[in-house]
Amino acid sequence: YLLGFGTVVMLLRSSMRVLMFEKELAVFSERYKLARNISHDIITPLMVLRLLLQKKPSEISEDERKLMLNTVNEISGIVDCIIPGNYKKYENLPIENINRIVEDCIAKKKFLCQGLQLRLDSQEVIVARVDSILLGRVVSNILNVCLEALPSSGGVVVVSIGKDVHGNGQILFRDNGAGLSKAVFSKIFSRNEKLSDELGFGVGLEDIRK
Repeated sequence: YLLGFGTVVMLLRSSMRVLMFEKELAVFSERYKLARNISHDIITPLMVLRLLLQKKPSEISEDERKLMLNTVNEISGIVDCIIPGNYKKYENLPIENINRIVEDCIAKKKFLCQGLQLRLDSQEVIVARVDSILLGRVVSNILNVCLEALPSSGGVVVVSIGKDVHGNGQILFRDNGAGLSKAVFSKIFSRNEKLSDELGFGVGLEDIRK
C-alpha cells in the first residue's frame, strides 16, 4: 500500500508540473500571436513614420505633417483594435469621412512606392459609422492585392468613392482597362487567406466581408 500510495503521489506531482508547463506555454503562445499580429499590421505605418522622421523639419511639407499625425493615430488604433477585450459596438462607432480614410491609405502607398500606378476618383463625399482603423486595414490589404495583380506590362488601379444605384456608399477598386486577371486575384486571395488562417497575418476574406 505504501509503495502504491507513493507512486500515485509522484504521478500526481508529475501531472501538476505538466499542467503548469502547458499553462505557461499557452500564455507564451498567445502573447507571441498577439505580438506577431501587431508587428505585421504596424510595419507599414512604422516605415512611413521612419522615412518622414529622417527628413529635416524644414523639408517636411504640410501634407507630410498630416500624414505623420495620421500615421501616429493609426499605430495607436491598431494596438487598441488587436488587444483582446476592446470590442466596439456599431452604435458607439463615430461617423467618419470615408474619403479621408481611403485618401490616407493611398497617400501611404504612394509615399512608400514612388511612381506607383494608383489613382483616386472621389465622386462625392461619403460619411458612415465605421471603425476607421479596421476600414483602413481592409482598404490597404485590397490595394496590395490589386497592385500585385496588375499585369507586368503596366496598368493603373483606380479607387472610386461614391454611391451605388441604391444610394449606398461604396468603395470600388478597378483597373484602367489593362486587365486585372480573375485567376491571379483568386491565387493571391487564396494565399492571403491561408496566411491569415495559419499565421494570423493580414486581413482575410472573411474580415473583408464583415
